[in-house]
Amino acid sequence: MSKGEHEPDPRISALLKLKNYESPSDGYFEQFSRELREHQRSDALKGSSFSLFLERFLAWLDLLGKPRLAYGAAAAYAVLAIVLVIGLRQQQGGDVKRNPFMESTPVSARPAQPKQVVPVMETLSQAERERLAAEKKASAAATKEN
Repeated sequence: MSKGEHEPDPRISALLKLKNYESPSDGYFEQFSRELREHQRSDALKGSSFSLFLERFLAWLDLLGKPRLAYGAAAAYAVLAIVLVIGLRQQQGGDVKRNPFMESTPVSARPAQPKQVVPVMETLSQAERERLAAEKKASAAATKEN
């Protein structure tokens, strides 16, 4: 026996003989195909929309063949032109429309509302309950006047 040749392990030989008689169950290949497609779809959706767009755009360029360099250069120039136009507008204080919802007073600039501590009614005496009810009516009347 030469150095490159090895005796096959009898256990492996027996296992290979056993595997020759096995066959997948009915519907195995259809199920496998379905699971593979679902896995590929989930992998495709995991990436960001930009990476998905870029992948599809590059695949489209591959389909074009030789003119793909010209289309790629044209797309690069278009993106560059758009970036320059937007940059110049912002630099010159261009025509930026304001959102009326964003012009409200920030929460931190608003005056703080005084917190009212309301005692639990079960622990109060009858006189305290009546006094609190009268204060509540007075504050409600003052709020209506404003």
